[in-house]
Formats: sequence, C-alpha cells, structure tokens
Amino acid sequence: MTLAAQISQVRSLHDREAGGSVRAMSSTPEISPIGQDIDTARAARRRNPAYQSAEQELGPLEELARLVIAHRIRQGLTQKALAERIGTSEAAISRLESGQHKPTVETLRKVSRALGQKLVVGFEDPSGGRELATIR
Repeated sequence: MTLAAQISQVRSLHDREAGGSVRAMSSTPEISPIGQDIDTARAARRRNPAYQSAEQELGPLEELARLVIAHRIRQGLTQKALAERIGTSEAAISRLESGQHKPTVETLRKVSRALGQKLVVGFEDPSGGRELATIR
C-alpha cells in the first residue's frame, strides 16, 4: 500500500470515528457545529495505531517540507519559480512541500542548489554523535 493510500485510510477511519462521537455528543453545548476542537480531534487520532504509524513515517517528511517552504518563502519564490529553477513541474514542488512525498537525494540536491543552500546529510548514533556530509 502506498503512503498516500495509508494516509487516506487513516483519515477515513478518523472521519468515521469522529462522525460517531460528534453525533453522540451533539447535545453538548461545548461542541462546535463543525465538530470537535482541534486538540480533542488530534488526541482521538493519536489513539489510532494506524494514525500513529503514519504520523511516525510522515513526521520527518513534514519537517523537511517545512524547511523547503521556509527557504522558498524567505527568497520570495513561488512554487512555480522554484520549479523553473530546478527544471521540474510546479506539481512536483507541491508534492515535496506537502510533506507526504519521499524525495530522492538528487531532488533535494537540486532544491538546495536552486535555493542557494548546501544539502547536508548524515548519521546520528544512539549517543547523539553525528557524522555529516555536504552534497553539492
């Protein structure tokens, strides 16, 4: 099953669960007309093992996506402008920035060059020691 399919499945499970709980609690005045508050909904999702698994897998990708977005915005670039610098499509940049796509090292290298940055990758041992390499 693809990562996107896993996410879709988890969201579908959540929607069914949240739908049931919202109906059961609809007579409570604290519930908004659109459902649960974000903290309650997030807590409910995090109890779901499938959601926990998807969240662990996507967490690093979402961090990476936020880095790309932040650097792109700091430079005043649109997704289209970044795509043109790299020689790819705007859709490819959108997928990368969604945090749900596993980019290759080559793609990250192209993005880093287009943003005037260096791509640094490495390993960290259990004690926190790191070895890093710059990919130009």
